Amino acid sequence: MDVDFADHFERLRDLDRRYFLGFYFVFVTALMLWQQTQGWAWDFSVYSLNAEYLFHDGVYMEWKRPPLLPTILGVLQYIFSMRAAENVFVLLCSGFSLYSMLKVSESYDLDPLRLYVMVMSPFVVLYSVLQGTELLFLSLMAMFVADLDDGRAGVWLGLAFLTRYTGGLFGVLLLFQKDFRKMLYSGVAGFFTVLPWLVFNYFALGHPFASIADSYALDVVERTLTTPFNLEDPFLITGIAVPFALYYLWDQYWDFELVDVMMVLMSALIIFRQLGTHIKVRRYLFDLALPVAFLAVKGLDNLERSKKIFYAIFTLYLISTASLFVVERGNGFVNPGDFQDASDEVGNCKTVSNIWPFLSYAGTPSGPLETHFKSEQEFIEEGYKIVKFGNGTYSVKGDGCVKEPYNVTYIQKLDKYDGGARICRYVPFKTCKLEEKLFGGS
Repeated sequence: MDVDFADHFERLRDLDRRYFLGFYFVFVTALMLWQQTQGWAWDFSVYSLNAEYLFHDGVYMEWKRPPLLPTILGVLQYIFSMRAAENVFVLLCSGFSLYSMLKVSESYDLDPLRLYVMVMSPFVVLYSVLQGTELLFLSLMAMFVADLDDGRAGVWLGLAFLTRYTGGLFGVLLLFQKDFRKMLYSGVAGFFTVLPWLVFNYFALGHPFASIADSYALDVVERTLTTPFNLEDPFLITGIAVPFALYYLWDQYWDFELVDVMMVLMSALIIFRQLGTHIKVRRYLFDLALPVAFLAVKGLDNLERSKKIFYAIFTLYLISTASLFVVERGNGFVNPGDFQDASDEVGNCKTVSNIWPFLSYAGTPSGPLETHFKSEQEFIEEGYKIVKFGNGTYSVKGDGCVKEPYNVTYIQKLDKYDGGARICRYVPFKTCKLEEKLFGGS
């Protein structure tokens, strides 16, 4: 990154505004770090385990996860312990989020203090690093928006895709570059950003889209449970920004800048993505905070008493965020005690469990106990141990001990136990016919 932090702070015009921005940054970062002391979170634990597997001969690998966060954590794990690396990542990610908002404010002449605070609403702060990738993804998309007129936009989009595969949906936003050469350059830059992961998949699993297909198979195609769309979720994520964004759109009376249209489209894509998702978790709307806050800052700037209104929002966010963290304390986390005890008992023996990520995080190679693929007795006969958690205790079955990491993909299990499962059938853009023409199938 070729822009100095100090250059951005010059846009804050006076000491008071720098103080408020710095204070809010320290405030939300401290809450994120405190949140990490509450226990172990499912997704974040898996990302750390993937990092250990890829870089340090770990015990568990979940191939459906995109690689950017595990890569960052894996590098940090050369210096820090697994748990300490997570905290360092939280600190770095929070700093990167501030940097990305300063970049957006510079590119579009927005007030950086207002943009940062409006984006970092109470629920955004709550979910930002709870499960690992949300704030990183939002920050990468902010960098994409900031560098939209530059070929680097494709790199940021590629990195966003390597953080959350749903980021590929925003490739359509490259059309807002207007210049065909820029679109082509950004597209090529994005492809080469993603290419190393595709090559790694090919050599590790025999297909460049193996991880993407595994994610799509497990989270979309094979997912039978669905939940309804909650109308309050977009408003909770975006905080108080929606009325100001709507005011701006109404006040402009269709006299929008092109970037405003892009923000409206980005918001629509996020809402439609949520509607098309089987499990509609509020956290999945996290990135909606960026486009809505972008428009909200413009709307706020058009009001006569915008300064007083903003500082009222600033105060409200401070109180609401602190209160929310108190109310939600421990939600989304587990106490590690039982898992550490079970891991001490089972050791390094390959295991299946109803809560496998935490058992793996404690040091025992564990995968899901999927009795729709084979019975518990079959698992035991193959040398697995079975560990079940419930009601504050656990049970262990099996006398065998297979000492190897757990790294099987979901599609591999489908193919082994159901037969006929091919990666090309689970890629969102079906590739079977093309592969049959080129390679005779795969």
